[in-house]
Amino acid sequence: MKFICGDEIQQGSYPIHSRFKRAANYLSADGKLLSIVLNEKAAGPLNLVLLKKSSSYTPLHTKAPSIENIDSVVVYDRSCNSPYRLQLLLLQGKASWYILKTEVSTYQSEIALPAQQTYRWQERLHDSCTKLKAAILTQAPGDSLSFLLNTKITSSANASTFEMHLQRHLSEAKERILERADITALAAFRGVGIGLTPAGDDFILGFILAIKIFQYIYLHRHKQLAAYFELGKLCEEIDHIVSKNRQEETDDPLFRNHFHALKAGKIGYQSKQLIASLFTADAEEIQKSVTLLLQIGHSSGIDFGVGLLYGVEFLNKRRE
Repeated sequence: MKFICGDEIQQGSYPIHSRFKRAANYLSADGKLLSIVLNEKAAGPLNLVLLKKSSSYTPLHTKAPSIENIDSVVVYDRSCNSPYRLQLLLLQGKASWYILKTEVSTYQSEIALPAQQTYRWQERLHDSCTKLKAAILTQAPGDSLSFLLNTKITSSANASTFEMHLQRHLSEAKERILERADITALAAFRGVGIGLTPAGDDFILGFILAIKIFQYIYLHRHKQLAAYFELGKLCEEIDHIVSKNRQEETDDPLFRNHFHALKAGKIGYQSKQLIASLFTADAEEIQKSVTLLLQIGHSSGIDFGVGLLYGVEFLNKRRE
């Protein structure tokens, strides 16, 4: 079996944390995350992708590894570059497998954009975000945060009291962020929503990605170091805001790991494709990127995209 290993996966032992149809999450004793996924389009800094079967892995038992039967992962020598030592992954469950370094390729998660794609980037990004908004509204699940993209709150006749309260709560927080430039209102999104990764957390992650895009352009395109470091301080401020009054041991480890990876400028394949589509300003490419977002959880990818849109809008208002 071939593997793609995220470049932020650290050496350690990772017992199972949670398991789903297309992904399983593993968490080390010190809170580090590793996720096993099945599709190379789900590659990411913290993801281990299981690709097509081959006879080249070394089994201790005959049953092939899968999300259903891997109960822990041990990563050895993740950062070792010596050609005389082997990187070793040990997948443990009802059976165990050793995978040698030759079977593991590395996913490079840094944000990167060709220089020509950042030419007149403000106009290009404005046009692309309009197209992204339209694509999300067309494809989004009804229980996603896509309602935030509408100018008026409209609840369906079947909406529960919880759903109506959630819409009002988050819509008011969104207005505080945009109209009053009150970044502390992001705290209203933290941990809000249903599921293992609540919709509000996905929104915050998308918002952070918008900041990292602007940082990348300021540093690599315009060499505006002051603006670059100012946005770095904004990331730290948001980190403090969303962590306030939450004990680290009870905080969601999935959110914390993805948040810190994003702060470091490390992103998954779907995010890379989304950014690339935004800077081509091509409607068809943007539509394809939204289709990829739909593959992340039930509505997580869409909620992430909504957060990105409002992050871009907030930063544009901040620049005015």
